[in-house]
Amino acid sequence: MNKKFLSTALALAMLLGSYQAVYATEAKEMPTTEKKIEAVEEKAEEKAKEVKEEAKKEETKAEEKAEEVKEEAKKEEKAEEAKEITAEDLKVKYLIDNKIVIGRTEGDASKVDMALDATIQRAEITKLLVHIIGKTEDAAKVQAEKGMFADVPETYWANGVINVASKEKSPVNEVAFIKGYEDGTFKGYKPVRYDELAKMLVVITKTDLTNELADKQEASWPGEWIKWAEEMGLFDGVAEKDFTKDATRKDAFVMIYNALDKMGKIELKEEPKKEEVKTEEKAKDEVKKEETKVEEKNWRSKISF
Repeated sequence: MNKKFLSTALALAMLLGSYQAVYATEAKEMPTTEKKIEAVEEKAEEKAKEVKEEAKKEETKAEEKAEEVKEEAKKEEKAEEAKEITAEDLKVKYLIDNKIVIGRTEGDASKVDMALDATIQRAEITKLLVHIIGKTEDAAKVQAEKGMFADVPETYWANGVINVASKEKSPVNEVAFIKGYEDGTFKGYKPVRYDELAKMLVVITKTDLTNELADKQEASWPGEWIKWAEEMGLFDGVAEKDFTKDATRKDAFVMIYNALDKMGKIELKEEPKKEEVKTEEKAKDEVKKEETKVEEKNWRSKISF
């Protein structure tokens, strides 16, 4: 019986020992797992911080870049404003402001392109010069009439101005300012050259020009036309010296301004002097004071006591 008891006790002791060993192992493993989880969480938090910091850096860089772009844009704007406005620019501006030239539109009338670097057709320049000498209405009257040039039909948009330019005398002499080519054509679609434009402008500005003198220059083209144009200042502001080239619209406008100036048709508006401005302001103040007095008088007259 003692043996049986001992055997049972021994078995129980062994069983209890195995339970204790398992519990101890589990107890040891639990803190290790928790630490691993904590370590993972810490790494995740650190990674999240790194991502946030990186995002913040990128945001700061983007803001700095945006500021740089703004500053660069401001510099470019100031540089554009600081560009020197040349005398030639002012001459062109005068023609635009006074509706002597109106530019080109393509479909949208609100978008005007002066196309200053482009060429200008012979027909276009003829229309402009006819307008300058005050013959636009006359041109409208002869728009449907057959002219002297074989390549200009009655239906051509510039027929009227070409008729006037080829028949009407210059306002300062007896010469018509266009003659066309030897083959009897006008070639209105062709770009006008500097020497051709110079001749036209000389005709409408040179007071001592005669038909005989003009015919002589035509026979030995360009004859004295260039010399006369230079002497009269018609090329002032034009850098191009090869006068056989097609004229740019800007240079053509500058030359037209010079011709108008030569004809005494440029009216520049002078800015009022400081004294004049003060006098005007003083007058306005006096008027305002008088109006205030009248209003006050009227107001008092309506008050009943």
